[in-house]
Amino acid sequence: MVHQEKRRNVVVPRQLTGAIADLVSPRFCVGCEERLSLSEQFLCQKCIDKIPVLSSAGLSRAAMEHFPDGIVDKIISISEFNETSPLRTLIHSLKYHDGYLAGEYLGTLLGTLQKDLFMELGFDMMIPVPLHRLRLVERGYNQSYEIAKGLAAVIGVKPEKKIVSRSKFTHQQVGSHNRHEREINMRKAFTVERSLLVAGKDILIVDDVITTGSTVRALATELKEAGASSVNAASILIA
Repeated sequence: MVHQEKRRNVVVPRQLTGAIADLVSPRFCVGCEERLSLSEQFLCQKCIDKIPVLSSAGLSRAAMEHFPDGIVDKIISISEFNETSPLRTLIHSLKYHDGYLAGEYLGTLLGTLQKDLFMELGFDMMIPVPLHRLRLVERGYNQSYEIAKGLAAVIGVKPEKKIVSRSKFTHQQVGSHNRHEREINMRKAFTVERSLLVAGKDILIVDDVITTGSTVRALATELKEAGASSVNAASILIA
């Protein structure tokens, strides 16, 4: 009689596989270049603790500076733009170096660091700033949508991709801080495809960085014209 030995399926715990991966290819903090622990991603806790998180008063001032006409009701961002900020480094990687995994992480970080504000305001709908289809093909993903996915995991509001489309192809605006030029470039860049779903809703626009605010302004204008009750904006950094 031949005895057959039963083979057991060996399940390797995720924590163990992560430890093995870290031994083979260690991960380092974007901010201080120290080695990350298994529970950390992109930034170590020490660098996160050093981020100068904007207060509610600071965000109110920023909203008044960027949108004095009230087209955008509230802004929620982590911090002010700084060339040496590790957040700026992560955003640059997200937009220009196929670092899409950083997007979800940044969104989760935004939601975690400003959770009280998100919960206080409350939103019916979250709309990531859409990319034109040509830009989407070029990049392969929408960085604002990746951020929105991470944010959604914290605040529980699903990001919507089909409410608004980018109907106008606009040139990259990196390096341009001229508000007037940007607003001309962004005029009628977006189209609200489902106005009935927008009417009467409190909407949160999600972008990576608010610089002059022209992109958010163009999108907010279309949403308000479609009947949105309020339009607010969330970003990782604000200039």
